[in-house]
Amino acid sequence: MSSAKKLNKSPVRYLFRGLYLCHMMALNYPKIILLSFFLILGLSLVPLPNLKMLLSIEDLIDPDFQTYEELKQLKNDFLDQDEIFILLKPKEPRPLNKQELCALRSWIFDITEYRKDIRAVVSTLGIQWPKETDSKFQVTPILNPDCLRGEKNEEEQLKKSYAQLVTSPWKGSLIGNDGNDVGVLIYPNARSDSSFYGTFNLEVIDELKKSLFDNVLTKHPDLKAHWIGDGIFQYYLKTGYETVPGLNLLISLFVIIFFFFFLGTFKSSFLFLQLVTWISLPVYAGMAIFDHPIDVLSSSLSLMIFVASLEDFIFLSKLS
Repeated sequence: MSSAKKLNKSPVRYLFRGLYLCHMMALNYPKIILLSFFLILGLSLVPLPNLKMLLSIEDLIDPDFQTYEELKQLKNDFLDQDEIFILLKPKEPRPLNKQELCALRSWIFDITEYRKDIRAVVSTLGIQWPKETDSKFQVTPILNPDCLRGEKNEEEQLKKSYAQLVTSPWKGSLIGNDGNDVGVLIYPNARSDSSFYGTFNLEVIDELKKSLFDNVLTKHPDLKAHWIGDGIFQYYLKTGYETVPGLNLLISLFVIIFFFFFLGTFKSSFLFLQLVTWISLPVYAGMAIFDHPIDVLSSSLSLMIFVASLEDFIFLSKLS
């Protein structure tokens, strides 16, 4: 059987017939086709402001999921939501001294007292231990330098406090195994309104970084801060998302050079990029209409459309 007969009996013939009809329609009614394309393009711009890019796991889970409410309540009860963990340690292996601890305590007090976007703060300086005497029972902080009397030498007392902390249940969490660092765990409030990135308050991280640098790190340059936690992961995930438009622009520039080098014209690259735009905008508009946000899996959707369109474009260019 010849290849022509095999093609006639293959389902591919319907694809060729459909492409042929679209091609003939474009040639016979160019104004109508062009108007239709621009109409679809214009209508696709209308729902785009409703498109969301989500970072938080609470935003990614479907609210209709059977255990969604239980998970949400559990995370709220244990303050387990978008936490920011700051690990402060000297550049040289030693515990924090009194002046460094007092500067850190003052900064924690400021963000707790004056910032309304902070829900709770837990730190090494807040770890308490019970003390019992014949007449009373009290709970006092283990690491408790006298910051009102800065000239008072408390080196020996701080050594005892660090030694007690590294044998406490908080070893490995709020205090390092060697006692040479302290931790600050911050829980920011969620946004009251949902932004493009969901309910996670991204601005608070930039503000906290600047505040810690201005009030602690500049005064004690021997200290170094390490930012970790779920909130920091989402912060850098957002930073990664922000590089996607630049990546798309770089690929577009590569296409222009690539097409000109192999096809000898800028017209082909213009037509291809126009094709990708016409395909991408209705797809993102549909995601906005059906309330389907951009997440980790769909963040590379534009790149996938780009690659798929490139294959078809080169294939059809060889046929024409």
